[in-house]
Amino acid sequence: MAAQPSPHAELAIDTLLINGAECEPYLTTDHRVMLEQSADIMLGIRYVLKATGARHAIIAVEANKQDAADLLNAAVTKDLPVHVEVLAMKYPQGAEKMLIKALLGREVPVGQHASAVGVVGINVATCAVIGRLLPHGRGIQERVITISGPAMKRSGNFRIAIGTPVRFALEYLGISDDLSQVFLGGPMMGNALPSLGITITKGTSGLIA
Repeated sequence: MAAQPSPHAELAIDTLLINGAECEPYLTTDHRVMLEQSADIMLGIRYVLKATGARHAIIAVEANKQDAADLLNAAVTKDLPVHVEVLAMKYPQGAEKMLIKALLGREVPVGQHASAVGVVGINVATCAVIGRLLPHGRGIQERVITISGPAMKRSGNFRIAIGTPVRFALEYLGISDDLSQVFLGGPMMGNALPSLGITITKGTSGLIA
């Protein structure tokens, strides 16, 4: 039987970019994941390198998260083609196309994906989930999100079950009486919620009250 072509043979992917730069002010979920799930991140990188055919991986971390960069550097084994890049802290550093330009000097053409310039980019939390769940054949049941903002009595990063109503999460942590708005995501690009009955999904990165 003839060998089947690799699913990534036509993409010519050479670099796996792990995005550990927070995409928005207030959000610190990626920082927490890097500090607490480094082993999962490294295993996830192994899987994604194999799936994409990339030769090496870069973990992008902003300069205000040096503790995470040091921990990840210490977690890299000699057989894993990974290095950590520490970048200046600025907005919107976490945007994928900007990271690719800053790290590799490549510009993704308008209307195309990162694969057009030989890159596959994934968020560091996604990488950790792959490393933690794939070996067990499990799906995503929870995720770490940042809950913060001036209306919160208690702020931080919390592991919350998918499907949890936003109202429950906010009331559990305590919200002030003068709450006026809740944003799903960050303050720059997040969406104002029309209802606190909306539930947390696998794509929820933060709640700003």
